[in-house]
Amino acid sequence: CDDELCQYTTRSLNLRVMGDSEKGTICPNYPRCNGHLVRQ
Repeated sequence: CDDELCQYTTRSLNLRVMGDSEKGTICPNYPRCNGHLVRQ
């Protein structure tokens, strides 16, 4: 999930929540935003 598309600033927390989910997953804090997973 892309924190920029979802306006979610805590990228590290987002990565912990999403884990290794496939691209196109929905952000947990932004269920209406269908972004892409950010891998760093």
